[in-house]
Amino acid sequence: MKKLLAGILVGILIAGGLAFYFNETGKVQEGETTYTTDIIANKLSDIAELSVLEYRYKNAASLDRDSSTLKFFSSNVDIPFTEKRLILTYEGIVKMGPDMSQASVDVDGNKVKVTIPHSTILSHELNEESFEYLVQDSGLFNPLKPEDDGALRKEQKGVIEKSIEENGLLDEADKKAQAQITSFLEAFDPELEVSCEFKKA
Repeated sequence: MKKLLAGILVGILIAGGLAFYFNETGKVQEGETTYTTDIIANKLSDIAELSVLEYRYKNAASLDRDSSTLKFFSSNVDIPFTEKRLILTYEGIVKMGPDMSQASVDVDGNKVKVTIPHSTILSHELNEESFEYLVQDSGLFNPLKPEDDGALRKEQKGVIEKSIEENGLLDEADKKAQAQITSFLEAFDPELEVSCEFKKA
């Protein structure tokens, strides 16, 4: 009986000692988890490039090169067989979101403030299998070259990306990023009070 009571007493002392240890180290206090800036930052590193918005499109593009001209006295004379024309259609996908590697975190108790950069275009890929060449007219003395195709693709990428900015899609990506980061951290711990702000330009 004495041995049983002694065992119970030792168990109580051990449990009390563990509770005291956790309270003193600040790791666990009254059942609450204490997070550091590093812990939250490491958690956010899981989504280093947060692609929150995708824009899929189909586009038609054309390249027209008129005939070359030759100066003849006071007039310009077209050189025959130097015009060329290229018309094609293709599909692409643009991914937008903030670069989370540039995010900063401030933790105060269970309050977490995340500061992120504004959304940018993270990638812009063209689907090579979707390309259809509707017109490929080469001039006898000015044939179409791979450089013409490459120049057209680059030009059209710029047109699409400018359209994305002008139509407010990056602003929409910002709103989605705020919502996703907040829900991501609250799912990690529902007790966290999360706010998400953007870096000032």
